[in-house]
Amino acid sequence: MRFQIIAELERPELPIEYRRVILSLIKKALTEANNGKYFKKFFDGANSKDYTFSVKLPGAKFKKDCVELKQKLIEINFSTFDKMTGYILFAVFSEQLNKKFPLRNNCLFIKKIIRINECQVVGKEVLVRFIAPLVVRQHNQEKNTDWYYSISDENFKKQCLKSIKNQLEIAGFSEQQFEDVNIEPISMKKVCVKHYGCVIPSSVGTMLISGRKSILNYLICSGMGSRRSAGFGMVELLLE
Repeated sequence: MRFQIIAELERPELPIEYRRVILSLIKKALTEANNGKYFKKFFDGANSKDYTFSVKLPGAKFKKDCVELKQKLIEINFSTFDKMTGYILFAVFSEQLNKKFPLRNNCLFIKKIIRINECQVVGKEVLVRFIAPLVVRQHNQEKNTDWYYSISDENFKKQCLKSIKNQLEIAGFSEQQFEDVNIEPISMKKVCVKHYGCVIPSSVGTMLISGRKSILNYLICSGMGSRRSAGFGMVELLLE
């Protein structure tokens, strides 16, 4: 399920860590709907959050502490493979229509929510474009440290494929279903994103993905890689 939020800012700018704004908006919407009934489903550390989002910033100019925009309207796109997750998010955001969401020296209003038609993949290969940066993270549990891989790293393809297969396993796919999944970066570049005070190496551009159609449909809906529910890894289908 996919939907788009059209939001209006009082001033045409956002903090440089604008993904945190969207995460706060999600938390506010979940907290205020049905006495917070669904909050734990999305923000209990034990649960995997199976959705992703991206933010379209018109004419963005990235400064040290903020993003200056050409206009006050922004687009926030959400996508999930799980229909119930999508229905809940759509419903709680609908209750926030035209309500003031305060920001530092600014505020945001949700003006419109639009359902987006999805294309179902029927083949075994697709070309996608990342509309939110792809994060490939290797976590060391013993040391509790993270290492990030971008397209600039020699082991990017190997680590990216490993991350995707781990994601599929967590989602309930069997090894037999995802063993033949493969990726081929086509036109990608490294970007560094500031998130919660850390600078995260990530990648944007186009990628060829092959595998079973059930796998491809899942990845297109849920996004790819790490930190998807924090606004990373969302893709759009270009060609199949």
